Amino acid sequence: MVTVQSVDRRGMHARHEFFYRPTGVKKVFGNRNVITTDMGLVSEPDEQGHVATSVSVLEALAHCAQDPEHRAVLIQGPILPDAYVVPKEEWEKPSEPLRRYLKYAPDVYLRAPRSLHEAVSQHTSPLKLRRERFVTLDPAETYGALTWRGIRTRTKRRMHLTDVLEGTKLFVFSELASPDSHHHIKVDPCIDVKAAARQGGIYVVEVPSRSRPLAYPFRLESVPLANAGDQRYAIWTDLREEKHDCEENRYNFGYRYTAGEVVFCAHSVAAYLAVAKLERSRGFISTPVPLVSRFFVENIYNLLRSRTLVEEETTVDGKTRKIKRPLNKGEMELLLWKAVSFYGHDKTCYARPQQDGKIQDYTWQLR
Repeated sequence: MVTVQSVDRRGMHARHEFFYRPTGVKKVFGNRNVITTDMGLVSEPDEQGHVATSVSVLEALAHCAQDPEHRAVLIQGPILPDAYVVPKEEWEKPSEPLRRYLKYAPDVYLRAPRSLHEAVSQHTSPLKLRRERFVTLDPAETYGALTWRGIRTRTKRRMHLTDVLEGTKLFVFSELASPDSHHHIKVDPCIDVKAAARQGGIYVVEVPSRSRPLAYPFRLESVPLANAGDQRYAIWTDLREEKHDCEENRYNFGYRYTAGEVVFCAHSVAAYLAVAKLERSRGFISTPVPLVSRFFVENIYNLLRSRTLVEEETTVDGKTRKIKRPLNKGEMELLLWKAVSFYGHDKTCYARPQQDGKIQDYTWQLR
């Protein structure tokens, strides 16, 4: 267990332990009972007699969650639909298939207001929009990201569930460190009261790397604050990061998305949560970053990350053989959305402190 003291004393070793992910067959499966499944659909009546569509993988994860120390999951691939599979000879990079999925999979688009008048008259909140949109999701379909457009710029914002979870985990790691530790997220408010009331707050942040002893400085802008009055119902749509240059963002810029599109990585999610904590006493207003539930972390994310392998066929030197490997980011994203589609918004993307406790108290590590 990583504690405040161990983070500060052990530095790099504590970071490695907290973000460690088992990858080999021996590490993931070991002597555990392996539940074999596939991407097939399962239809069963619920308690009210309504037929609900689930995915075989979700049933396997539910079984594994009952005893994660002694159970693991093997998914017989492929996981990604054929439309996103790229012949290996056409790959520009080793991560081509997962990037193709993240780029072209259907968005879960929030119908954010198109004008200030519409936002104010409808008291539009991201929580309300998420609930309305997520109830329409179908476990039989595939999804790739949560998206919306800013009112002022009309620029698309994009947020992957994998980055929401990884960013929340990074925030938790920061919270385990003392405030003066280099593992702690630094937040410097740059707030002009009049400007913040119109355009939201600006914060200069420094977020630690998950893999190296360095921090990423950048800005969060258009952060909605309580003193913005009715403007806050519009400001959140233009939330953005500026001057952030992590590896993920550099790759996004060179390959991934439409020019000008705002893509939130795990660092920006962690920074936002740190800002939210800082401004909590002033009536901080929520934004589209979902606050993940204990169930979503412990019964879905942890198991996909540390107790699941996919089996697929590969051809080497003209010979076809089966290999087992961890899920990549595209596969994780697809399955996380399957879980959200089946279990619903409030069970996955809505943390209840009275029921879930603090996110720092969730189990974030499976060895």
